[in-house]
Amino acid sequence: MQTLYKFVLEPIAECTADPNSYGFRAKRCTHDAIEQCFTSLNKRKSPKWILENIPMDKTLLNKWLKCGFIETNQLLELGSDIYGNISRIDNAIDAIPKKLDIEKAMLLETNQQFINAKEEVEKPFEKEDELQNLSKRLSKLNKELDIGGKGDKESLTFDDESPEENDRPSVSLER
Repeated sequence: MQTLYKFVLEPIAECTADPNSYGFRAKRCTHDAIEQCFTSLNKRKSPKWILENIPMDKTLLNKWLKCGFIETNQLLELGSDIYGNISRIDNAIDAIPKKLDIEKAMLLETNQQFINAKEEVEKPFEKEDELQNLSKRLSKLNKELDIGGKGDKESLTFDDESPEENDRPSVSLER
């Protein structure tokens, strides 16, 4: 019996009910309600409608809107127009997903660079043997020339000069 009443009353209720009512209605869900809220509140008159229809402390809202907000690490001053301020804040909130995507892309790129750098560091140095040989040769040459200040400074002169004629050593410099 209830099913018969449902079949008779449901078409009448659907024709006369509020088109924006989504609770316990056939073929309507929470996502439809959220979409309708977004569509309704995304209009130019939305800030005014919010102020007129949602109970709130207007003085507290005014103080909150006049304090400004930070966008890209800079304080954005808000004006005295409440509707304009709400629109500015709404625009800043709408820009968050785009900025988040940019930051995610930068993070992925940085992670990839870190992985590449790790791989480079773990690779063996191709000219390790050559470096060792050249380091040994440099050490030998330093010992032969006695660079480092351990030897007699007076003996480091040119062949055609005598130590008396030369005021300073020709090879090693004092610092």
